[in-house]
Amino acid sequence: MDDITVFEVEEPEGRFWVEILSAVEEEVWEGNVRVSKRLPALRVTTYQEARNVSENRRFITLRGRKYSIDDVYLWRGYEPPHDWSTDHRNHHSKYYETESGTPLDWKSPVRDKLRAIEHRVRDRFVAENPEWARTSLRRRVAWQVQQATDEAALHRTKAQAADAVAAKLRIDLESL
Repeated sequence: MDDITVFEVEEPEGRFWVEILSAVEEEVWEGNVRVSKRLPALRVTTYQEARNVSENRRFITLRGRKYSIDDVYLWRGYEPPHDWSTDHRNHHSKYYETESGTPLDWKSPVRDKLRAIEHRVRDRFVAENPEWARTSLRRRVAWQVQQATDEAALHRTKAQAADAVAAKLRIDLESL
């Protein structure tokens, strides 16, 4: 499962894609201590192959009307119903939109139905793919390894340049 990160899920209302995202690093309270924790992330979307761009937009049909869904969830690992939260800070998502691209009003009664469908898709995916959280965490750690490797290479390059300057200055110093 580590190589596959986008899954197609067929539901009676239409087709969804669930993408395993890189986990999110977040500061959380554990007792009286603030600790950094990696939270696995999922995108549930009607955008084809989870690419959040207009040409990939697909719809589900509800009561004869078409809607798109695009939301990102973080798994907090607590007991239901607190184990999931939406992620608005780290990932851009379009939430719920009508066929014309208008965001669905927060008070719209159809919003609750769309959310229930979205949660059903998410929960079904998680049940059918128990390794998804590990994959999300691995993606985050792999990204962190790459960042640290790139930073180390940059520091080595800077150190080599500084060593060259110091060697030149030593030669200048000896000639004085």
